[in-house]
Amino acid sequence: MKYEVNGTMRNVPFAQEEYDARLAHAKKIMRENGVEILFLTSPEALYYFSGYKLSWYRVNSKKQWNYYVPASIAIHVDHDDFAFMDVAGEEADVCEDTVSKDIRIFTHAGRPTYGISGNAGTIPLGGTLMGAIAKNLKESGWLTGKVGIESEKHGLHITKLINDAFVEEGTETFNASEMFDLIRQVKSKAELDYIVKSAKIADVAMDAVKEYLKPGVTENELYAYAAYKMSLSGGELAGCAFIHGGNRVLRGHNFPSHEKLEQGDVVIVDLFGSHQRYSSDLSRLFTIGDLDASRYTEDQIAFLRLAEKYHPLIREKVQSILKPNMLINDFTSELKEFYQELGIWGKQFWLGGYDMGILWPGDCCGGATVYDADMDKKDQRFVPGTAVNFETGFWVIDTLVFYEDKAIIAGDTPWDIVSV
Repeated sequence: MKYEVNGTMRNVPFAQEEYDARLAHAKKIMRENGVEILFLTSPEALYYFSGYKLSWYRVNSKKQWNYYVPASIAIHVDHDDFAFMDVAGEEADVCEDTVSKDIRIFTHAGRPTYGISGNAGTIPLGGTLMGAIAKNLKESGWLTGKVGIESEKHGLHITKLINDAFVEEGTETFNASEMFDLIRQVKSKAELDYIVKSAKIADVAMDAVKEYLKPGVTENELYAYAAYKMSLSGGELAGCAFIHGGNRVLRGHNFPSHEKLEQGDVVIVDLFGSHQRYSSDLSRLFTIGDLDASRYTEDQIAFLRLAEKYHPLIREKVQSILKPNMLINDFTSELKEFYQELGIWGKQFWLGGYDMGILWPGDCCGGATVYDADMDKKDQRFVPGTAVNFETGFWVIDTLVFYEDKAIIAGDTPWDIVSV
């Protein structure tokens, strides 16, 4: 999408007004918590405030790349705009694909990049980008108090790198890892709409699985076909993908394998749809023809029979109790009682879920929201602006979205086991 930002057209997923509201909300929370400067380095945070999206952010790399780390955003409560900082070579992405106005690009003395000269200075030989950033922020008058950093987001060597650079400039840091999750916890309608769109894309993937699943196909081939179909429908590289069938069925979070699927196999397909980096989670069960009981243990067969029998009833129950602003405890306790009435409580894998939203490949759990039937969430609610996945405990997963006036199951694919 193209939106006008500062007199130029930028390739960002939201209008400027959306980003302005996010920045204002962040400053409000910062003031309420006595925070003057927030220094953000996670891919999710950079994307949330600016629209910046790369495949390689360097912050999860080995320490040998420390001189090149990190791309970052600094927010100061007394400055109108955030400052965006990165190295030459990424300048075009920052200038054309973000809403950033205060852009500070650094050139490394030992690595001239495409002849680009950074407007914020040069990283000296033996120095680091982080050192240059801290020096620049100090010289421009931004380091007026302790700096909140995402200490728990990266490896220890990255956190140490960031902390040491600020200390070198005479400024202390503190752990503000949870602050970004608090800032982004309640999503706008535009964000929710993207999450629903991603669920429709995941529906396309489930249709693709029904079309392509047959004896002789590998889990990896099945995933590739589903991903191809999602791409044609507006999808993109998602957070995670889990496919396990045959003797690998009912496992956890494994990669799709090169094992060929056979007649009579059960196949679990758990795919994340993604659109504009906003993700949803759908998981469904399939069989290749009739279930071949000789390939599974009695416990596995019993589990699958429960899934087959009760999923339509569970979906109907979930649909009947969903409403905006409901207490999380009410949702989980009603479902626990329902499972007990059906006689299936304690036989499920997990009954709960977690935050959906901005996800980067390599993870499937976005923000800080996690709930299940054994957690006491006290007075916490599914407030309007919430999006979470819901795991039935029998390998069907869907995404729940809470608007101001309605709460919906985002996926359209039925929860029944599908035989192909």
